[in-house]
Amino acid sequence: MASARRGSKNPVIEQLHAEPYRFSFVQAVRLLQQANREGDEGRHAIGTDALPEAERVRITAQVARSFAASEVTGLKKSSTDKRTGRKIPTQLTVGFMGLFGPSGVLPHHDTQRIIDIGTKKNFERDFLDVFNHRILSFFYRASVKYRVGFAYEANYRRSAKKRGLDDHNGVTRALYSIAGMGTGGLHNRLEFPDELTIEFAGAFGLQPKNAVNLERMLASVLGLPVVVSQFAGQWMVLSDENRSEMPTRQTPLGQNCALGESMILGDRVWDISGKFRICVGPLNLQQFESLLPDTKNLARLAQIVRLYAGIQFDFDVQLELAADAVPASQLGGNTRLGLNSWLFCQQPTENKIDAVFQHDGLPSREREGEAA
Repeated sequence: MASARRGSKNPVIEQLHAEPYRFSFVQAVRLLQQANREGDEGRHAIGTDALPEAERVRITAQVARSFAASEVTGLKKSSTDKRTGRKIPTQLTVGFMGLFGPSGVLPHHDTQRIIDIGTKKNFERDFLDVFNHRILSFFYRASVKYRVGFAYEANYRRSAKKRGLDDHNGVTRALYSIAGMGTGGLHNRLEFPDELTIEFAGAFGLQPKNAVNLERMLASVLGLPVVVSQFAGQWMVLSDENRSEMPTRQTPLGQNCALGESMILGDRVWDISGKFRICVGPLNLQQFESLLPDTKNLARLAQIVRLYAGIQFDFDVQLELAADAVPASQLGGNTRLGLNSWLFCQQPTENKIDAVFQHDGLPSREREGEAA
C-alpha cells in the first residue's frame, strides 16, 4: 500500500479489488485491462483471437440459484500456478449473465448439480466457463464498440510511433478530418499533441473562422488571459510590377500611374486587413519568459493559431508583463536585450506591452519517440 505522503499509483484498482460489487461489469473490465496492460507483457485484450489464458482478464459466471445484487460478484487477483509455473490471469466473476445460474439458459437442475459438486475439481463448471468467458467477452466488446470515449482511450494508450490514423475509431477519424488533420502526413509534426485538435474540432471546422473562438481556444490551452486584436496594421512591400513608374522613353505609358486608380507613391502600402495580434497577459515574469521566441510554448501557440487561421493571414504575439514583475536590468544578470530587459529608474507603474514577437507557426519535422 502507498504511504501517507505518497499517493497510490492506481487507487481505483485497489478500490475495485476491495469492493468489486460497486463497479459495473464494463467499467470493471476496462479498468482491469488497463492495469494489466501495464503489468503483464504479452497479454491480449479479451474477445480477440488469442487463447483465453493469454488474455488480460478471465471472466466466469457465478454459480448460484439466487439473483445477484450487483453485476460483479467477485474478483481474484492474478497468480501463478505452483505446479506448472503458468501465470493465471485476473479472474472476474459476474452474476448477471452466463450459461448457469438464475439468468442462465441451462435448466436449474444443472446449476444445482454444479453447486453440489463443490469448488474443487469441478470440471463441468470449468468447461462451461470456457463458453461463459467467450460470451461475456463478446458482450463487453459489443458494449464498448459505440462508446467513443472507450475506443479513443484504448488507442490513446498506444505510443505515438505505433499509433496511426487508421487505428482510430470512425468518430475520431471524422473529428480529425473536421479539424483539418484527416491525413496521416499531418500527424506528429506539431509542438502540441494532435489530440488537441479533437477537443476543439468544432472551432476548427466552423466557417467562417472568428476571433472569439480563437481567444477561447488559446485561453484554454495556455491557461492565461488572451485577447485577439483584429485589423492590426502592417506595411506591405510592393513588388516591382506593382509599383508606380512615370512614363519614360523605354515605357511611354509608364506603369500603374493612373491618378485615382493605380497610382501609388512609394514602395509600400499600409494594410489593416491581413494581420491580427494575439495579446497574452498580464503575466508574471515566469509566465512571460515561458513564451519568449526561443521556447516551445510560443511555437505551440503560433502553430495553433496558424492551423486555425490558415496561411492567408499574418499575426504576431504581444506579451503583457505586469508592472510589478518587470525585472531590473543589471550587468551579469539574466536579462536579454530585446526580450526581457528594460531600463528604468523607478519600478514601472504600468504593464509593459512592448514585447511583440513573430513566429511563422509552420509545422516542424515529425516528432520521434514522443507520445502525442
